[in-house]
Formats: sequence, structure tokens, C-alpha cells
Amino acid sequence: MKKMVPNIYSVVASFFNRVTGAKGCKHIDAADGAVSGLKFSSIVIQEDTAFTTVTGSDGSDLIAYWGISGKTLKQGALLTTKLGVTIEAITINTAGSLIGYNE
Repeated sequence: MKKMVPNIYSVVASFFNRVTGAKGCKHIDAADGAVSGLKFSSIVIQEDTAFTTVTGSDGSDLIAYWGISGKTLKQGALLTTKLGVTIEAITINTAGSLIGYNE
């Protein structure tokens, strides 16, 4: 039986896309309300931001995963997901903005 080994080139390409934003990005702010249908691997906070919801592709509550419930994040904060999980939905509380980077 042949052992399945990940192709090193696809692993490197996936990592490269993740850290460079090679697959694009999107700006979201509080005025956008609840935003879904996303596939972000990371987000960078652009101004003081607190979240109402952030949901992972596996249904997880990423606010709890990151330990940021009730907290306001400062500009420049970087939040990433576990490998294999993307950010699917975001609602920013009352003010703030971010740039999300596609998986």
C-alpha cells in the first residue's frame, strides 16, 4: 500500500499564498453589518475593532478560539486561523475595520 505524503510544492504554495495575500483581500468595516461567504485565512485590524461574531468554516467560534471576547483589538493586530479552517463570517461590533486575506 502506497503511503500518502503531501506534495511539498503544494504545501509551500499554500503557505506562500497565506502569508502574502496572493489570493486577494477585502476591507470590512462596522457599516457592512454581518458579512458571510468569506474564505479568509487571516485578518489585520485597521483601527480599534471589537467583534460580535467571527465564525470558522468548521463552525467554530473564533472569538473564543482567539480569546478576544469583550476585547477591543488595536490597529495592526494579526489574527490567523488553524490550518484547514477559514474565516467564513464576521460581524464587527459598533466601530472598527479590518482587511481579510483570502485562503
